[in-house]
Amino acid sequence: MKKYIAVAVLMLASLAASAETLYVYVDPRSELSSGDVYQGLQSKGCANVTVTADRSEADFELLANYAGLGIGNLPAGANLSLLDVAQGHIVYGKSTRLIHSAFKDMCKDYFGKKR
Repeated sequence: MKKYIAVAVLMLASLAASAETLYVYVDPRSELSSGDVYQGLQSKGCANVTVTADRSEADFELLANYAGLGIGNLPAGANLSLLDVAQGHIVYGKSTRLIHSAFKDMCKDYFGKKR
């Protein structure tokens, strides 16, 4: 029994160490605010991703714009483009009909995978 507990503790420690915090800078041209982006990331499963106001500290840069109109001419969807700052390449792009779906998909499809 003690062996199982020791193995479980080691596994949890390794998982905690592997979940490094990633920093996202929100492009000033974005229509979504930094607060909206942070809330979208945190509520959709990107617990290890946070928003920074300093581009030099960022791992990624996000351009987040509205797409389409919903009820009462309110924005309904979102277009997201994620740039890897170190490489200078766009590594993820998504267009959805609902804003929350865009963040959910980005958290699952990109930040949820091991790199």
